[in-house]
Amino acid sequence: MREMFRTIAPRYDFVTRAFSYGMDRRWKKLGITKASLPENAIVLDLAAGTGDFAEIVLDRFPRARAVAADLTERMLHLARARGLKEAVCANANALPFADDSFDCVLVGYGLRNFPSLEQAIREIERVTRPGGMLLSLDFFLPANRILRKVYLAYLYANGTFWGALLHGRPRTYT
Repeated sequence: MREMFRTIAPRYDFVTRAFSYGMDRRWKKLGITKASLPENAIVLDLAAGTGDFAEIVLDRFPRARAVAADLTERMLHLARARGLKEAVCANANALPFADDSFDCVLVGYGLRNFPSLEQAIREIERVTRPGGMLLSLDFFLPANRILRKVYLAYLYANGTFWGALLHGRPRTYT
């Protein structure tokens, strides 16, 4: 995972927008709005990538504190370049934060990449304050078998196209 995300880091936001037809930023804003965070919320943007989820929180809540955590230092470099002051290289299965540290943990397109989802969820629970929340955004596989095949074909075709165009390697995103 670390090597793949190091490779795609400079084009990560572009590809995320392309795969979601430009809707992912709106989805993240909607999630933040519906989360009803306090004005001075402390949030963890886990598997932060370039930190756009954290950036949305700080834009909406100027008194909030957002910590971006990602496994890939190259992604965190981009998060810092975006203006995020707190960016920590961390593994979701062993978070370097005290118990009950955050009002909310945000995960955008990350849960599927954790080596042990159960361990990551335990860590998220550990660092989230009582009454806090997990806000996760991800694509899903349709339950309908035919739609699932169409969707997977779409992802594969787009992954092949963008991998070849942006990285010279068709399998980069597949």
